[in-house]
Amino acid sequence: MTSDAPVGPPYEISVYPDRGFFELVWRGQIGLDAVRAAYAEVAAHPDWKPHFNRLVVYKAEADVDDMKFADIDAIKTALSDWQADHAPGHSLFGANVVESPFFDALGAVWEALYQGNETLTVRIFKTRDAATDWLDGVRVDAPDA
Repeated sequence: MTSDAPVGPPYEISVYPDRGFFELVWRGQIGLDAVRAAYAEVAAHPDWKPHFNRLVVYKAEADVDDMKFADIDAIKTALSDWQADHAPGHSLFGANVVESPFFDALGAVWEALYQGNETLTVRIFKTRDAATDWLDGVRVDAPDA
């Protein structure tokens, strides 16, 4: 008997201490609970630091079925709360990579929601290389302890 149910979380997390960012790759259902779980995992990662920027990659197989604007707004609020709790006083950069045309609209909404935000600057990219080049260019060295 086989199961079509996904095994594990709908995301993968990598932390790049030498480049000052973490990467979150979405491959499954995206929702508020999954976002909260992913970012809790980031904050618990032994190599993550509060000043790290973020790279979020939405793979073509990522799923946002039935997501409404209210859901996106709730995720934005949860991420703002996470940043306030785990990276207070830091102005960070977020690079979002959208690999399919379906996510273009989601990316545009996400970028618009963060326009003028003082603690997180978000940009949308079509390729991971372009996103990491941008993050490397805006990297801030670790604050003095």
